[in-house]
Amino acid sequence: GLRAHIREHVRLAEMLERFVKYDDRFELVVPRSLALVCFRVAGSDDLTGRVIDKVNATGKTFLSHSGWPGPGGTPRPIARFAIGGTHTGEAHVRKAWDLIVRTVDQLR
Repeated sequence: GLRAHIREHVRLAEMLERFVKYDDRFELVVPRSLALVCFRVAGSDDLTGRVIDKVNATGKTFLSHSGWPGPGGTPRPIARFAIGGTHTGEAHVRKAWDLIVRTVDQLR
């Protein structure tokens, strides 16, 4: 049962990784690692941070803040989406992605 649970979360992260890769509004910071997807709003450190904050304020999903070295080693904000909840399913990930996309569109 545990293997199936982990495989499903990896599958969901692969799906989310594809959403990020094929949406010009976002960029994948590093390749997915198991069930963790790290991304940012393309070309905007400020907007990335604001999106994370606004999405988290809804209480519907949670993106953790992190930083990735930018030019000159200055950390650039990135969003970390970790799939690991016991009852997390495809519908949850799709709804979370829709919320992220809507938030970017509202803040632009």
